[in-house]
Amino acid sequence: MDKNGIEIVNVNGVAFEPFAKLYNSNNIVKRLPSRCSILTDNDKGLIAPNHFINIENGITKVIAKKIFLKLKELELIDNSNRIGNYNPDVDIELGDLVAYDALIKQCLNNKVNQISDRAVKAISYSNGNLLTFPAEITFEYELMIASEVNYQIIFNTYKDMHPRLTPLPLAEPISKRALSLLNKINANKDKSELSQKLSFLLETRIVFRAAFKSPKLY
Repeated sequence: MDKNGIEIVNVNGVAFEPFAKLYNSNNIVKRLPSRCSILTDNDKGLIAPNHFINIENGITKVIAKKIFLKLKELELIDNSNRIGNYNPDVDIELGDLVAYDALIKQCLNNKVNQISDRAVKAISYSNGNLLTFPAEITFEYELMIASEVNYQIIFNTYKDMHPRLTPLPLAEPISKRALSLLNKINANKDKSELSQKLSFLLETRIVFRAAFKSPKLY
């Protein structure tokens, strides 16, 4: 990075605005002359219990929470509170919540491809010498779907940490396999450890580093 004059800065959060203002002013005199990029997750499909509240149709805060927990039980909402394995054409086994089926599907349909407000705000900072690149779901997911080799390297690195880990069949699309692995990483809360091991592997093993593909976030 040094020889190319590139610096990576970890903001340690999502407070991008103070940094963005250094580069995105409409007034060329008021912005730094170097170029800057913001890399952030788009958090697509994130959902919370309050999104199901619909007082007019009888969905109170209590019922909304029951709906949310039921969908998590059915694995239609994953451990990171993201909609997954949802097919609008397939009936949902809602049990005693079946009376709210149409409203639940309407909410899921609205949220499944919606990026977070935070990501929308980050994208709005693009101007002047600043561009924002939102990753599809998360950066780890982008790394995995960039190529089959990437996925296998990351999967095997994580399997070294969790020997009982089993992959989805290769017949499944890489997007589904990557999301499944991401859910396991989020559930175990060991993303940082995986990042360190992957970084060390790519730094020390030339063969893996040469085969590993960088994702295109645009």
